[in-house]
Amino acid sequence: MIVLVDMDSVLADFEAGFLARLREKHPELPSIPLGQRVTFKVREQYVPLFGDYFGEIIKSIETENGFFRALPAVAGSIEAVLEIAKKNDVFITSSPLKEQKYSAPEKYEWIGINIGAEWKQRLILTYDKTLVKGDILIDDKPEIAGLAKPPQWEQVLIDWPYNRHVNGKRRINRDWSDWKEILPELV
Repeated sequence: MIVLVDMDSVLADFEAGFLARLREKHPELPSIPLGQRVTFKVREQYVPLFGDYFGEIIKSIETENGFFRALPAVAGSIEAVLEIAKKNDVFITSSPLKEQKYSAPEKYEWIGINIGAEWKQRLILTYDKTLVKGDILIDDKPEIAGLAKPPQWEQVLIDWPYNRHVNGKRRINRDWSDWKEILPELV
């Protein structure tokens, strides 16, 4: 099978990286614990709660040189992907942030550092994942839209509070602990 795996909040822990950077750079500001993040985009939850000035703070963190490269790996994700790759073709499929000039090259670097240099050739950067051929896409984004309707792949969600409203899709724990039970066809 062809398995597509998203990066941010699936392999690279965007949420934990953002929260750590916010607390480091602005310890005086309020923050939202990871388990209480209920919108896909950080900005959509912080700005209404804390004010417009938070939009600039979020942008400064997300667009900072080194932000993506320094993200920690999601617990269990790399081990799971390496095991899935023993019997399947696995590609990392990610959308770089449009306003972040470091996002694309740092995602490439992150793959080399955290999974291995040979995995760099398996990175697909695109703003439209529906155009990428595959059987399964493991992603955290609640709904993925694009030109291909419907896409060729089945979306399997990585569980986050911000996607729990989505029904009718298989769902893997954030720490990947149950992926074999949820995706037995990949074992």
